[in-house]
Amino acid sequence: MSSQTILFLTVILLLAVIAYLLFKASLEKKNKELEVNQILKELDKKEMQCKTLFNNLSEFVFVIQDNKIIHANLKVMEQTGYKEKIKGINLYDLVHEDDFNKLSLMLDSRLIDDLDNQKIQFRFKKSDGDFMWVETSAVQLVWDDKASMLMFLTDITNRKITEDKLSYISYHDQLTGLFNRRFFEEELKRVDTLRNYPIAIVMIDVNGLKLINDAFGHASGDELIKTVSDLIKKELRSDDIVARIGGDEFSLIMTKVNEPDLISLKSRLEHSTKSRTIQDIPISIAIGYALKHEENIPISQVLNSADVMMYQNKLAQRAALRKEAIEIILHNLEKKYPEEQEHAKGTSYICKLLGKQLGFSQTQLLELLTLGYYHDIGKIALQDNILNYKGSLDAHQWDNMKRHPETGYSILSSSNEFAPIADSVLSHHERWDGSGYPKGLRGDEIPFYARILAVAEAYDALTRDQPYRKAVDDEEALEIIKDNAGTQFDPKIVKALIRALI
Repeated sequence: MSSQTILFLTVILLLAVIAYLLFKASLEKKNKELEVNQILKELDKKEMQCKTLFNNLSEFVFVIQDNKIIHANLKVMEQTGYKEKIKGINLYDLVHEDDFNKLSLMLDSRLIDDLDNQKIQFRFKKSDGDFMWVETSAVQLVWDDKASMLMFLTDITNRKITEDKLSYISYHDQLTGLFNRRFFEEELKRVDTLRNYPIAIVMIDVNGLKLINDAFGHASGDELIKTVSDLIKKELRSDDIVARIGGDEFSLIMTKVNEPDLISLKSRLEHSTKSRTIQDIPISIAIGYALKHEENIPISQVLNSADVMMYQNKLAQRAALRKEAIEIILHNLEKKYPEEQEHAKGTSYICKLLGKQLGFSQTQLLELLTLGYYHDIGKIALQDNILNYKGSLDAHQWDNMKRHPETGYSILSSSNEFAPIADSVLSHHERWDGSGYPKGLRGDEIPFYARILAVAEAYDALTRDQPYRKAVDDEEALEIIKDNAGTQFDPKIVKALIRALI
């Protein structure tokens, strides 16, 4: 082979190698471009997924740089009303001023690691100016080559409303809106410091609440408590504490006061309550107070002293107040049902006749007269129009009617003056054979006065027109009474009635 041929083949081979290398390089470049394009597509896909995830998070998400919001997800922009305008706003311009300190602690990058990603709560201002409660946590990150803060916020407004309601309920009385015993006891410990001396504790008890409840129902009792509550609040300074610590008890905590201040307060409260009435009964309260001047006196001792003074005040008023209240209740019954007054007078008169036939003393006759006059006082609590109902009472109405002896007992037993006749009022619808109410007493188990009252009331009722029937004459009434001797009535009392009327 000639040298020219060898040279030619060599050139051809070199060209082939070069062509192969060029082809290979071109192929690798194309593959690289495809690979890069694929990576870019994957990156675009991931970016889109991240944006979708970011914008659809249930939490609000902020990126903060130099206290400014540089990025926010759609949740923030939609639910706060700012939309894109939120970007560039200083975060502190959207936070309630009372929460600045909490937020400042979180945004301090030097402290955030020490906070161990703890959550804080603050009020966030929406575009309409209203505030919403949010709970937030934050982490540090680098965003566009700059130190930043990523904040996650959750709307907890409804939770805070619920928590606030529960907190309010736990420290407030539901009826009056005043603080309750729990708050009072905690506040008493808090104010017991030297800078608040002298500290006064004032105890107030509402007289006659049970009597009002028994006679007129719990709605009237609630009205009494709310009225007293309002009157107390009107007489206090803005920083005084008043709490309802029991059904009919209020307590006040007052700081930096002296005895003349308390005497004046007591006088004003007594005057303002006496000028108000519930069901025509004047409102009455008992008041006691005590002062703490020195640190070595236990606050519990001051509380006890105020309570003792209040109780003494209550005892001094109770007898007269309850007698007056009972008389007003009876007057209200007679005003509501005028026929009840005539029935009371007639029954009282027959009781006196029976008492004379049975040889009672003047004192006993006076008790019988009182019993006859007050025996139906419990009817004040009956549902409207039952006493004037012209037809037969249905089961519900009859059950309501049958409660009046118990109500009368509750009202009368509250007063020392009327307590001796209370048992007889309770039992005046018991029957000799045990079929009466409310206890089903039989024979001699029934109080003697109650047996007398049963005969006297029945005779007067028979001889008086009733909404459901006309009156019978005296003779027919006496025959009806005689027919029921030994079943409804004590035979001995019936005989006394016959002797008294014939």
